[in-house]
Amino acid sequence: MIDIDELRRDASAAHAGHMPMELSGSEIIALLDRLEAAEKDVILKEQVIDALGLELNDVAKEHDALRAALQHETDCLEAANAKIKALRAKITEMEKQEPVVYQRLYRDGSGTEDITDLPDVFEHQRPLYALPGAKGE
Repeated sequence: MIDIDELRRDASAAHAGHMPMELSGSEIIALLDRLEAAEKDVILKEQVIDALGLELNDVAKEHDALRAALQHETDCLEAANAKIKALRAKITEMEKQEPVVYQRLYRDGSGTEDITDLPDVFEHQRPLYALPGAKGE
C-alpha cells in the first residue's frame, strides 16, 4: 500500500517551496486525498468480497447437505417401492395357492381336529392354506 502520510509530507514541503515540482502542493494534496479515498474504497470492497465469499461457502455447504438429504430420501423411497413391489408379488402368489387341507367345522363355526386333504369330505369345512393371507385368510 502507498504511504499516504509520507506523500503528504513531501507535498507539504513542495508546497512550502522547499522542493521544485511541476505540480503545486495543493494539487498534489488533492491527488493524495483522492488516492487515499480510492484505497479506503478498495479496502471496503475487499471486506465485502471476503464476507460474500464466506456467505457463499455457507450456502454451498447448506446446498450440499440438502442435496445429500434429498438423495437419502430418494434412496429410501426407491427401497420402499421395491419392497412394496416384492410384497405385492408375494400376495399375488399367496392368493393363487390352493388349500393344503380342509378342516371340519361345527355348526357354530368352530373347527375340529378332523382334517382331510380332499375337498367336500365334510358337510361343513374350512380350507387351510400353507401361507397366511391366501384367498382372504
